[in-house]
Amino acid sequence: MTHKGWLGDIANKANKANKMVRGLARTLGLMADEHLLVLTTTDSDESANALAKSAVAARVAACVQVDGPIISTYWWEGAVQADQEWRVLFKTTTDRYADLEAHIKANHSYDVPEIIATAITAGSAAYLGWVTEETTPR
Repeated sequence: MTHKGWLGDIANKANKANKMVRGLARTLGLMADEHLLVLTTTDSDESANALAKSAVAARVAACVQVDGPIISTYWWEGAVQADQEWRVLFKTTTDRYADLEAHIKANHSYDVPEIIATAITAGSAAYLGWVTEETTPR
């Protein structure tokens, strides 16, 4: 198995375990944060919008906002890089996070895409209910 293959296998197992633990915590009333903001960046407006549309169509995100261009400065392959990027912000549920992460990885052009999830700790009940409804698989 390749390096990428066994890492992917470990990540898939971790995602499944995470879903099980979150489900149990929610059932026991130990978890309140059920909605997430998930952030990634892409190298073009076209790829950002394609990723946004495909995520909403797949119901792994209820809404996606694209903004940019922005300038990102980072280390890559031993050197400091600075490039123009587009920020992509997804609204989803904790239950759909693993599927959204897999969707981003499968449709992203970067070797190591930025994927960061932040819990939504408060928000409009009507809006968050809509996020849940629109990310429920049909």
